[in-house]
Amino acid sequence: MDCPSRACLVHHFRGRTTCPYGQNEQGKAPDGQTSCKVPNSETPVAGGVCSQCKDRTADKAVYCSCRCANVYGKTNDGANYCECPKGFVCQQLINSIGPSDVGLTGGYCIRAGTEYLPHKSCLQSLAADEMKCGA
Repeated sequence: MDCPSRACLVHHFRGRTTCPYGQNEQGKAPDGQTSCKVPNSETPVAGGVCSQCKDRTADKAVYCSCRCANVYGKTNDGANYCECPKGFVCQQLINSIGPSDVGLTGGYCIRAGTEYLPHKSCLQSLAADEMKCGA
């Protein structure tokens, strides 16, 4: 994915973007689905791949984003911030882990309605019968 903002957000995503239903340790996909391939190729992915979560599919959890606020939720510190486009909201995603990450910490634009809720998100998988995926 080429992002003009140079920030590809992968926000609480499970699996592979090109393989929504995953595959087992032997590389077999669920009935009616194809095995996982390396993006832009026919090269098979070796090993297990978890199915995407029903509520956190690639279109809801992997996309271009931009930093919309610092770690304090502010935009008046002289750094460059974006304004979230229509259908997106600014949410604090990256906490500070030290003085060298100041340009990365803070809020990023996420799709409205896709906030990650630890006790409610990713309770069901796309695969009808959750396959052992090596996780």
